[in-house]
Amino acid sequence: MNIIEAGGGRCICELKVAEEHQNRGGTLHGGMTATLVDVVSTAALMSNDNTGPGVSVDMSVSLVYTLLQLMKCNCASSLPVNWY
Repeated sequence: MNIIEAGGGRCICELKVAEEHQNRGGTLHGGMTATLVDVVSTAALMSNDNTGPGVSVDMSVSLVYTLLQLMKCNCASSLPVNWY
């Protein structure tokens, strides 16, 4: 995973799907998707000057496209305005 941008409560990362990220069907594993969302949202949280690490208590992932090996996906997270 490569960090494209991080700071001020925002984080954008890019992942090139490799064999170790795939499920038996050859697509990006749902557990990898959830981990990516969790890591990127934590990085956004920690990039804000007023906060430290947090804990994910609820997560929802909606998939709109199947990701195959060698495809790249971007994951972005940002804190809501006026979030403390």
